[in-house]
Amino acid sequence: IVLQKPPMRTPPSYPAQLAEACIERMRTQPHLTTSLVDGDADGSSVRALLFERLTPMLLLRVLCSGCGTVTEPTWVSSELVDLLAQRMGPELEYDEVRRIAAECTAQLFAPETTVPWLCTDFAAVVHSRLLPALHEHMADAAELAACHAKALLYAVCTAVTVHSAAASIAAGSTLVPAALGLVTGEDLPRRQQCFAKLRRGCEDCLALLCMHDAALLERVHGVSSVLAAYARTAPPAALACFADSVVLPLLNHNTEDEAVLLQALLTAAFRTESVPPERVALLVDVGLKHMQSPAAGVRLAAVKLLGVALSKAAGVELGAAAVAEQLVTAQRVLQAMANVEESEEVRAVARQICDSAFGGTT
Repeated sequence: IVLQKPPMRTPPSYPAQLAEACIERMRTQPHLTTSLVDGDADGSSVRALLFERLTPMLLLRVLCSGCGTVTEPTWVSSELVDLLAQRMGPELEYDEVRRIAAECTAQLFAPETTVPWLCTDFAAVVHSRLLPALHEHMADAAELAACHAKALLYAVCTAVTVHSAAASIAAGSTLVPAALGLVTGEDLPRRQQCFAKLRRGCEDCLALLCMHDAALLERVHGVSSVLAAYARTAPPAALACFADSVVLPLLNHNTEDEAVLLQALLTAAFRTESVPPERVALLVDVGLKHMQSPAAGVRLAAVKLLGVALSKAAGVELGAAAVAEQLVTAQRVLQAMANVEESEEVRAVARQICDSAFGGTT
């Protein structure tokens, strides 16, 4: 409380003194080792060690919250950059410490200073450490590399949300092809936990950059998982144009990622507050078309899309006879699928929609 709301007569040197105390504490801390982390049966020493490493980081985060976004505070130093980079870096570290180090790096320093090396380091970690470890099945090395890459990625995303200039720097960097490679790589172990989290982070980071850089959205045009992340995070006002210009054309030509693209379409529709009748009719038409897919995952996404379309139809005036006829057709198809669909999951979702929208399946 004292740090967040200092007395009115706090000397101007107070933040600098506190920052120097944090730097001194970080400077003298020993590097983490597996023996330090795993050598305590009841966990008391581990908790004490975590608290010891978190304390200066939490104080720095409080200082960050009081900093502006235009200029760097006068008390930052190159040594602080190095110490924060170490805590995001390749050695063993607690996830909480990595996360706060990434936040402080993004908030304390000008994007022109930090974003280029963050992006360069991310690409280097991916190509020189992560991918070789994954291909050689070196689980421990792969996990450390993935944690390092996640911290760098998180720092870039935080910088983009804090500094308006950070997005264009990151969008033109080596981070983008490295992240796209992780998202689209077919021979990578997607189910390995450390890599799966990093892959989702890459999708979200690329979607965030697409919001600030229209040219990048063109570059990821065919990466359906990034488009799905964009639908989850983009401003609602941009989603109708996104659905019309990107998702629907891909659905007409892409037969491999139909389920993911349908998920992007229904997410965009769900997050759009006002949907006109003609768009409701379009969503119903797309949903009915993909209900005929032999893939259960595609049928499941199509059923959910129909559910979203029906929920949006409840709030608009549907004067056109063609729209009303489509809704009746959707009702019949959903009721049939709730009773005879071979996939238990699809059948259950169809039944839930029928119960909610029509009061039953008959």
